[in-house]
Amino acid sequence: MKDKITIKDIKNNKDKLSKNLPSLNIDSILLEQNGKIDKIFYNEEKLHELRSCAKILVAMAVGIAINKKLLVDGIPLSLDTKVYNSIKYVANISNKSNIDKIKKWTIKDLLTHTTGYESQMMSEKYIKDIEKDQILDYALNYEIPYEVGKRFAYNNVEPFIISVFFQETFNINLTQFINDDIFKKLNITEYKWDNYG
Repeated sequence: MKDKITIKDIKNNKDKLSKNLPSLNIDSILLEQNGKIDKIFYNEEKLHELRSCAKILVAMAVGIAINKKLLVDGIPLSLDTKVYNSIKYVANISNKSNIDKIKKWTIKDLLTHTTGYESQMMSEKYIKDIEKDQILDYALNYEIPYEVGKRFAYNNVEPFIISVFFQETFNINLTQFINDDIFKKLNITEYKWDNYG
């Protein structure tokens, strides 16, 4: 049994892969080799679920906001900016043991996934039964067992908190900010970005 699939394997089985893509839940395969993109299969008729690529876009948006010198309480946004004052009025934090940790959160902690959560707790399977306007309360009341800035845990909650921060601090929907400052410049016109709450 092979441990890995090579580019040659994919190219040689392109037709078989294309026929099985719906059952594999794959809608496109693009390969890059020696600086050249080879489209093995690409479905141009529908939007593609990129999910975690959104984290890159959120990080880019933060960088752009820092470069634009957007102000937080009269001070330019930086990686050291704390987010608590911007989110505390839109959330009901009943888990009192979380408050001291959330007060320490900086933009850097959110971007580096070092907010103190143990593991993923905000992917689609975890929040499917939660009302969209309750997602923030869910996230901020979920147990935060570790110290802020000490432990990496990949999660969707941090980009979500940054979006809440943008909305509350700058009165800017993060999706609109990304559209105006990233997508339009790349001529990306068709996308779907869900808003929660």
